[in-house]
Order: sequence, then structure tokens, then C-alpha cells
Amino acid sequence: MDFTLIPFALRQRDLAVVGIDEVPAGGACGCICPSCASRLVARHGDHRVWHFAHEARAGVQTTDRTCEFSWAVSVRLWRDSCCPP
Repeated sequence: MDFTLIPFALRQRDLAVVGIDEVPAGGACGCICPSCASRLVARHGDHRVWHFAHEARAGVQTTDRTCEFSWAVSVRLWRDSCCPP
């Protein structure tokens, strides 16, 4: 697993944590980054690990602010959403 890829995102409509396999491909996923709140696209493919990518990066633009996403942030969000203390 490439630890720089984003495996989880926040669904915009309800801010629920979702996995890459729970959303449609592309911008239709309706997701935002858990760290910087920029829009994400869902990358589904046959040759790479499925993951989310910042929409701005996909279009060679810049995000509104620096993203400090990390694997630890993603796992923590997922854990907190499915396994509350």
C-alpha cells in the first residue's frame, strides 16, 4: 500500500467518512479532503490502487490552502467514525 494515497474521504452532504470503494469514480464521488476540505476525485482503475486525489491536483491547479493529509489522519478519522470510544 502506498501510504501517500488517500483511502478515506468525507462525503460532502453529511460529512460521513467513506472509503474509496463506497463512492462512484471521478468527481461524482461528492467528497472532500479530511485535512484541507478541498474537493476530491475518486480514482478507480485496473492498474493502480484505488484512491482519492485532490481535484485541484488532477486539473493542475492549486488548492486554497496547504494540505497536511497523512495516513495517520485518515486512519484516525475512519476509526473514530466506525468505532466510537
